[in-house]
Amino acid sequence: MGRMKDTLGDELAGQLEFDIKGMVRVPDHSTSIDAAIGVNEIKTKLQARVFELLCARALTDGQLETLPEFSHYRYSTVRKRRSELLQKNMIHWTGERRQGQKVWKAVGK
Repeated sequence: MGRMKDTLGDELAGQLEFDIKGMVRVPDHSTSIDAAIGVNEIKTKLQARVFELLCARALTDGQLETLPEFSHYRYSTVRKRRSELLQKNMIHWTGERRQGQKVWKAVGK
C-alpha cells in the first residue's frame, strides 16, 4: 500500500482495512476506492460464510451453491470464495468425490 498511501494520504490509507490491491489504481478517484472497499467487504463476508460451513461439514461446490444463503449469487461467486480459501490453505480436499465433484473441508476439522 506504499504508493497508494503516498497518493491518498495517511488518514485514508489507514482506513483501508481490506486488501484492495489490484482493484484500484493510484490515480483513481475516492469513489472508485470506496467501491473497491465495498466489494471487498462483501467478498470477505461470503468467504467467511463459506469457511464457517466447511468447518461444520464437508461439502462439494455444488452443495455450497444450492444452500439458501447463496441463492442470489451466481455459482462462480461461491466457487471463487471457496477457491480463495484453498489458496490460503484454510480448506483442503478430503480425497472424496460426490457426484464427480471434490468434497472440501476446513483444515483441522
